[in-house]
Amino acid sequence: MATYKKRGYKPKKEKVEQEVEENFDEAQSTTAEVFNTLDDTANKSEQWIEKNSKALFLGLVAVAAVILGYLAYNTFISEPNEQEASNELAYPRTFFDKAEKSAGKPADALYNIGLNGGDGKYGFTDVADKFSGTKAGNLANYYAGISFLKTKKYEEAIQYLSNFNSEDELLGATALGAIGDAFADINQPEDALTYYQKAAKKKSNDFTAPLFLFKAAQTAMSLKEYTTAEKLYTTIKEKYPTTNQGRDIQKYINTAKYADASSAVSLAKVEQTKPAVTTASDVHIMNDVNALYNTKSEFLGKSVKGYEFLGEFVNLKLNDGTEFLALSKGFESGLLNFIKSDAKADKNSWFNLRRVLFKTGAADLDEKSNNQIDNVVKILKAYPNVNLKLGGYTDNTGNADFNKSLSEKRANAILNSIVSKGIAKERLNAEGYGIEHPIADNNTSEGRALNRRVAARVSKK
Repeated sequence: MATYKKRGYKPKKEKVEQEVEENFDEAQSTTAEVFNTLDDTANKSEQWIEKNSKALFLGLVAVAAVILGYLAYNTFISEPNEQEASNELAYPRTFFDKAEKSAGKPADALYNIGLNGGDGKYGFTDVADKFSGTKAGNLANYYAGISFLKTKKYEEAIQYLSNFNSEDELLGATALGAIGDAFADINQPEDALTYYQKAAKKKSNDFTAPLFLFKAAQTAMSLKEYTTAEKLYTTIKEKYPTTNQGRDIQKYINTAKYADASSAVSLAKVEQTKPAVTTASDVHIMNDVNALYNTKSEFLGKSVKGYEFLGEFVNLKLNDGTEFLALSKGFESGLLNFIKSDAKADKNSWFNLRRVLFKTGAADLDEKSNNQIDNVVKILKAYPNVNLKLGGYTDNTGNADFNKSLSEKRANAILNSIVSKGIAKERLNAEGYGIEHPIADNNTSEGRALNRRVAARVSKK
């Protein structure tokens, strides 16, 4: 077949090629501009580098010097120092280990060699001072501190142990506890308590935590911080019940719970010398309590068994399921036993509230009285048919009329406190007897103390 072109016809290809050429020219132009810009930037950068090449070189030299210095320190100073310190620590540690297995003067001699060194070898103090930036130097602080503690150089022990830093759960806690021991031995119990608590909080485990909680609690008892002691003992009971400290911890909790009786004794002794006296308590009983709680660690936590006037701590169970701790021969136990018995209410069966205290010459209840008053409230709530009569008494010192009025005000103060805690007033009665009905000889201070009291009896059951 023949091919031909129409007159005036122009192939489309020519138009496309023209557009491509135009676009290419434009692209070339744009690319040229980009390269021109880059060339300008490069030229400027080259000029800036050329101008500042010396400063840049010095900067690179400085950075390199820091890096090389760090590497050199680790390679030529730090690592050799660490190795040397570790080598030097080996000698005194030998004597420390031997001392730990010995006792008495031989042990002291070994600890001292460990501390001071010998035969041209460093002791712990030398290693700690000369290699203070090393791990071995840090560990030497620990060994030095323990050695000073063992040889009864307590201030030096505190100094070196304070310089020891460790996140290890045993060493770190032991060091803090040892500082507590040192403070305890120089009769600074407040500081000892602080460090025992720090040691207990260092790491929760079944070894150091209950050990130092127990030491902290005993120290709190010696400071008469009974609430703190009770909380610390209770923490052992709740968190570490199967440890050596946790197995018999309840008796220590009981001791702390009733330790306010010691405060009652101190107050009673002061009042014995004053004409207007406080209520309160069987002096023989309180003296026994005082002996139990007056800070000697060998007494702390022992059973009250053997203190015949007090009896043992017992758990009293009431009809409504309420339970609380009380002394087996104390007010609460006596009152509850009478309520549960077949005995009828009478006018002769009185029970002394031994932990109720007032300010001198006044009827203002001391806050320490709340525990026993709360127990009375618990008993009355558990036995709603029981009514009580409260009686206030004084010794024969001072004005008889004043004493009678004061004794009545005090009996009513207890009545009002019981009512404020939810007991109907109709169930209670109060009377002041003043110097009447003494139960002991008013010619002796002990007898007068026995006669100053508030008592209660069951008037209905």
